[in-house]
Amino acid sequence: MKTLSDTLEAVIETWDDPGDYPSGAGSGPLPSYQYVEAVEGEVVVELEKDDLEALDLDPDYEADAELVRDFIINYPGEIEYDLPHGIRVTGWNVIKVDGLKALLTVDEFEAEAVEPREPEYEPEPMEWYDREGR
Repeated sequence: MKTLSDTLEAVIETWDDPGDYPSGAGSGPLPSYQYVEAVEGEVVVELEKDDLEALDLDPDYEADAELVRDFIINYPGEIEYDLPHGIRVTGWNVIKVDGLKALLTVDEFEAEAVEPREPEYEPEPMEWYDREGR
């Protein structure tokens, strides 16, 4: 399969703990972290003759939209794209099929963790706890 265009971008969000717990269970907020919220953009791909051969079809076979959709859905890893953070697309939305070409958006993905940010919070020392640990 040949990738004709790729405009995919990772959307990175930050989770911040409010750190306001009525029970006093924590000594401050948990560290913030960043994660991949979504993948936006689209990919245009084109099936090639060897893709048709993998389906045990004649390379000169006149593929229809249903065959192209089935191939993309059943072989999501065959599509090449360039995304950071170890993002691996596990499912595609097939938006449009024209001959052997297809316009796709990301339906499902898996991603590695994004580098965590250091917390900006420094806990205040407790009044009953002195510097020597008593």
